Amino acid sequence: MHAFSVRINDELHNIAKNKANEVDISLTELVRQSVHSFCTQAEKQEKRDTELVDSLRSQVDAIREQLHSKEKQLDTKDEQISQLHQLVAMEQKNLGEMTQQLAQSQNQLEDLRKPRPWWQRWKRK
Repeated sequence: MHAFSVRINDELHNIAKNKANEVDISLTELVRQSVHSFCTQAEKQEKRDTELVDSLRSQVDAIREQLHSKEKQLDTKDEQISQLHQLVAMEQKNLGEMTQQLAQSQNQLEDLRKPRPWWQRWKRK
């Protein structure tokens, strides 16, 4: 065991002496226990801090993985939206063409329904 001297003011000495008397131990034992408690608490706090940092790092990693997954999902959705826009444009084009064909068919039907002189009917054949 090692011995060392510590200088403290009178007020702190009286508080320590009274506390030692309260718990029925010597002043030396009180100082020994206090130093031990302080040192081990610092180690425990350091261990808790390390565990907390490790826990936070793993949470950050998990959040990064989730973020990466969400970014992939967004990219997929953006691609799907782009494809849907292309499909809508093609459908609109088809609808326009079909509308023109319908109008032409209606015009042809109207032409066929109109009475025509015999020479125009003969000319068509």
